[in-house]
Amino acid sequence: MTPTILKEYEVLKPEEEIDMIPYSSKSYYFDMERKRIQRQGTVDDVKAYEQAVKKIMLTEVGCTVLYSYQYGRRFEELIGKDRNYVKGDIARRISQALLYDDRTLSVDHFSIEQAGDDVLEVGCTVTSIYGQERIWEKVRIK
Repeated sequence: MTPTILKEYEVLKPEEEIDMIPYSSKSYYFDMERKRIQRQGTVDDVKAYEQAVKKIMLTEVGCTVLYSYQYGRRFEELIGKDRNYVKGDIARRISQALLYDDRTLSVDHFSIEQAGDDVLEVGCTVTSIYGQERIWEKVRIK
């Protein structure tokens, strides 16, 4: 017996547009001070994105099963490496981590300053669909 198709499917022509429904960026509010997720409060759009950037920069890749192996930063590999190597590679690692979020358009204008014998302070400009923001991150290298 040969299967038969009961429905006819409409094929879209190349010039026809499909209405896209944007997904919400609504997220639970993460209280950074108390390190707790607040179920009663939510954040959306810009605040949700700012919170996502903070979470990405606080999460080491592979340290939790909550996120994929591509989510987060890769800073632990830099501990014990030569300071010049770290300075040369840190911009790539931060860009890679933040560009994982599809709301991030670019990460540039890096500045790297010594903040102690074993700490670098790294600043960069993150451009997203919501605008630009300057962020700072401390990176331990020993």
